[in-house]
Amino acid sequence: MKIQVSTNAYQAQRSWMFKGGDTTTTLKTNITIQEGYNLLQEWAEDSGCNNIILENGDVFDMENEYVVYSYGDKSFSDDGYYYELLPN
Repeated sequence: MKIQVSTNAYQAQRSWMFKGGDTTTTLKTNITIQEGYNLLQEWAEDSGCNNIILENGDVFDMENEYVVYSYGDKSFSDDGYYYELLPN
């Protein structure tokens, strides 16, 4: 599996992660599904200081009142960036 992050053209030009203004880049490759879930969960929690984990594993942003990371979807959004776990 791999973890991929995508964003809009404006964000891509400003971020070191996106080479040459590409709007999609791969952060991790050749990981297991469980490793991917764990990383996404960790990053989703780190993405805001007011997040709580719900019983089903979703991460909920208390400040903005929405689900930051849905455990079943293998993806989460953080301020203009969209992270997802995909096959290699």
